[in-house]
Amino acid sequence: MIGQGPATRSSPLAFGTDGIRLLDDLLRKKLKVGNPSDVGEMLKALQGLYPDKDAAITAEGLGLPPTTALATTATPTAALAPRSFASSEYDAVLTEMQNDFATVVAAAENRDYNVELGGWQSSALREYAEGSQAARLAQDPGQRERSLLAIRRLNEYAFAIRVVATTLGESFWDFRRLATTLDNAADNLRILIGEALYDVGLAMNGMLLQVPVSDFRARGESLNDSLDGWLTGNQEIFDDWGVRLSSYRAFFDALDPDLRVYARPEGLRAAVDSLVNAVVNGMTSNSADALRQLSITAPPEIARLGRVLAVATTVLGVPATASSSLSIFVRSLGLFIDAFNNPRGGVLYIDLALPSPLSGRKLSPALLPQRLALRAAIDTRSAYSEVLEANLAYQPRTPTEALFLFVSDVLLLFMHLTVDAQANA
Repeated sequence: MIGQGPATRSSPLAFGTDGIRLLDDLLRKKLKVGNPSDVGEMLKALQGLYPDKDAAITAEGLGLPPTTALATTATPTAALAPRSFASSEYDAVLTEMQNDFATVVAAAENRDYNVELGGWQSSALREYAEGSQAARLAQDPGQRERSLLAIRRLNEYAFAIRVVATTLGESFWDFRRLATTLDNAADNLRILIGEALYDVGLAMNGMLLQVPVSDFRARGESLNDSLDGWLTGNQEIFDDWGVRLSSYRAFFDALDPDLRVYARPEGLRAAVDSLVNAVVNGMTSNSADALRQLSITAPPEIARLGRVLAVATTVLGVPATASSSLSIFVRSLGLFIDAFNNPRGGVLYIDLALPSPLSGRKLSPALLPQRLALRAAIDTRSAYSEVLEANLAYQPRTPTEALFLFVSDVLLLFMHLTVDAQANA
């Protein structure tokens, strides 16, 4: 339009605040950087992602043909690094899953429902693949939860396959073998989670929050908005005929002088954004340095916010000073603080990934009772599974035998769930 300056012309690059945050999250996830605004960190990540192009640009800068770099560039360190046990086992278990599924799908007696078995095969293989990808980023609670869901599904698939096997004839043992392979796949995902947490440095110390990055950030924004709306009444939800102002005054007066900074929108936002940025950087980086630092700096801040929550809750309990705006603030603040509950939940997966002497040195001595309980749960489950499969010298024929086997398989499933409950305690 004539007369329209470039400042008012719409542009696909004119991101808002939400767009910038989404772009930052994408860069953190894809490049494994903690701070996308750090030019040096971004440069190092891109050089690692495109080593050949980096070498070609360096050679061209020295006056050499770019192709020279391809012949002189050393093999990247990542290519020479030994694979972890779980990564190597992943390929072996995947091959076993594919072979076992192929056996039951191709069996002559199963030809009437091989389409259903094929769907089961696709679902199990997809869960194993997606679960392993998520497990390698286990410092992010969202990814860890996705891998735990894959573990749960694989164990449940194994249980369902064992139940189906009791109704079959010739394929009984093939189905039981497939179920054992699915349980092995679930165990491998558990080890991958432990390796990921150990690799980023969360063994001895560091916050291991239970809230995904996007959820935690949304809680912080909700808290900031609740205080701002309480003070300004800028939204209809905060408009309660002036009662909000009297409740805010009572809340402000009840606070200790050192806590009144949290009753001001700019003061609360500074504290909340600092915690959110530290958590986001730690969860999305390939190093847990930010989470380890947060384990020292966050507890005092959370304790102060807890004192603010106690005062706000007290004011809300007095009918003369209660208001809907105060109620929204109390719920938002409580939800934000709850994100720091159980800040080391899941660290015991490291005990599954490391040899016992090494995990004893790397994990806190205070975790010894929990480590022993986890090891006992694993040993009990392994012994029970071995006895269960070894004692199946015959295929169940009578209803009583089939019921006994069903109950035994249910108990085995509960033992798998107990392992995860112990690891997340």
